[in-house]
Amino acid sequence: MRAPRACLLAVVVLAFGGCKRETGLIVEVKGTLGGGSTTEAGITKLDFVVAHPSWCERWVGVAPANHTTRDVTGRDLSKKPYDFEITPSLTTDLSEQVYVAALAYDGNGTLVGEASFDAHPLAAGEVLKRSAEIFQFHDTKPGAPQYVAADGACVCTPGEPWIGNGSGSACDTRVLTSFDRLIDTAGCELTPKGAAPPVPVCDGQQFLDEPADRALPCWNTDAQGVCRMATRGCADHNGIAYTEECNVDGGDTMLPPDTALCTRYRTCQQTACGDVVGCVRAMFTQRANIKCTLPIDPTTGPGQAIRPCPNGGSWTAQLATTATGGNTCLAAMLDGVDQPPYVMGLAVAGKTGPQVLASACPNTLVVQKIDAPYPDAVPNKEFDLVSGEHLVHVSINVVRACADGATTLVCSAM
Repeated sequence: MRAPRACLLAVVVLAFGGCKRETGLIVEVKGTLGGGSTTEAGITKLDFVVAHPSWCERWVGVAPANHTTRDVTGRDLSKKPYDFEITPSLTTDLSEQVYVAALAYDGNGTLVGEASFDAHPLAAGEVLKRSAEIFQFHDTKPGAPQYVAADGACVCTPGEPWIGNGSGSACDTRVLTSFDRLIDTAGCELTPKGAAPPVPVCDGQQFLDEPADRALPCWNTDAQGVCRMATRGCADHNGIAYTEECNVDGGDTMLPPDTALCTRYRTCQQTACGDVVGCVRAMFTQRANIKCTLPIDPTTGPGQAIRPCPNGGSWTAQLATTATGGNTCLAAMLDGVDQPPYVMGLAVAGKTGPQVLASACPNTLVVQKIDAPYPDAVPNKEFDLVSGEHLVHVSINVVRACADGATTLVCSAM
């Protein structure tokens, strides 16, 4: 087991430019991205997040600097930037990266934006200075997503690494170790010990064959309160989970007024650093099952691409309608289209390749490719899609034969 590295930091606030420290870092918050006034944006408080990478390859807040808050009520940071200085202790490893961000809150205590200074090492004998503007979150409506735990134990804002507090309890357990450190380093086990690897979960770490940089479905209301479905990016590497908020506008598919999907998704975003898709999956009360048979060409040689049966074989099939209500044709691949070893999704007219979302009847499942070394290595597959207000569980059974009348993908309701 590798010993944890010390990274104790002190904090100095520069009121009038301050005095230069031999070694340190000054971060400057200088307004909002785009140059708008922070007072007009309603920003009244900055909460500075300071973290370093642990030996488990996850980010952990550093006391006492982490969650240092400062009142900036009435201060337009675009005209009068705020400087925040961090100085290392004698035991600080200067080569270790230090991550700094400033969370911006309004007078109601709502997180409305963040200025990120990324992660950089310190330099002996130098006081480095970095500047950043506050990126304002789009979704700050009542019931907005919670990116920070109530006690500050974890911070999980979009596009930034997830940060725990190292306590090994409560919210901190949701900020995961890397898979490499999980399997080779004592003290980096999941909580509780022996827990199954979280696959597929958008949690900032890539486990097993979980794909990185994938698009996942999401649901949110637009400025007029209309529920729409869209996708949002999931990086799932370097501690970064979702790369963006669930942003929707008039160009995204509208759902019927009686849909519960936006409410469910919003509810599932109230847990900081939570498994949003897993939470949504568990909230469905209407469920259905579809069974598919997938023939593959058994003559495919080792190292060759797995292919459909010759002479008209196809991996495309219409899905039986299992949903009820007014949005029976609105469908979403709950875990995206990249589900190793399969790349599969919904066919959409005018678009190339399988898609995460579809809105035209009938919904059509298409398997684009199967990344396996030979036919016997192709596994059966199970996945979930959202169809209307239903969660549909799809089971694919692989047949390694091309018999007459059974050469194409066939799906039927169970």
